[in-house]
Amino acid sequence: MLRGTNRSVIEINSTDSKYFEKIIFFIKPEYHTVPKYILKNEAESTAEKLGKNFYKKKKTAFKKTPLMIGIAFAVLAVLFFILK
Repeated sequence: MLRGTNRSVIEINSTDSKYFEKIIFFIKPEYHTVPKYILKNEAESTAEKLGKNFYKKKKTAFKKTPLMIGIAFAVLAVLFFILK
């Protein structure tokens, strides 16, 4: 829900996503006087970064898990042979 009419927004309609129709950025009041082309470029850059990096954080977490399990088994194996 959007309340108030004194908010400045940038709306991006071409998201190149099959799931999302548009992206709406709300401009902070202190940046209301920044030229429109700068705000538009920043909005497009942010949208692109979000699209590329949104799922990468979740994928990298799963890649670290097998490595940690392998290290744990190696440490246990070394301890087993030392204490034997």
